[in-house]
Amino acid sequence: MMQVLTFALGILLAVSALAIDDVVATGSFTSKAKAKQQLVKPKRVKGLPSTAALSPQISEQSRVEISRFIYQAPALEEQIAALLLPVTGSQIETTTLLTTKDKINQLFVTNGFINTGMVIPDQQIHKGALKLDFISGKISDLQISSRLKDKYISSRLEINEPFNLVQLQDALKLLEQN
Repeated sequence: MMQVLTFALGILLAVSALAIDDVVATGSFTSKAKAKQQLVKPKRVKGLPSTAALSPQISEQSRVEISRFIYQAPALEEQIAALLLPVTGSQIETTTLLTTKDKINQLFVTNGFINTGMVIPDQQIHKGALKLDFISGKISDLQISSRLKDKYISSRLEINEPFNLVQLQDALKLLEQN
């Protein structure tokens, strides 16, 4: 029997600081073969924090010395640490810092965290310490159209914060198999 599971979800950032427009993902799975074709691999998402979002204190300087970063990443901690390592402990151009921020945001998108990102808040660099803020995306609304009960479907999707599109797609594939 062919089941059609249609879903629509609205993804909204927990904090508007990222200035990302609401993302709406929709899809319709009618068979395993079509499900594989319809799965979306996350690519570059427009609307992530731009390089212009750097604080005035930092952007007025052409070079900054960063001895350490203060942050609490919602995911991908090892990969983020690896991206921050080359810019730690020496004087760097502010453009290099911005490029690193963009790489971290792209890392989130590439790994399915399509509405999670990093911003560099307005601050003075004190003793070489730079604070980084991570904004975790979440699902604000889940609308399900199916002949199955909404509660049954939503209980099996286990949508966590930060939101991850790949995890949602995997959960939908498992749900379709049932």
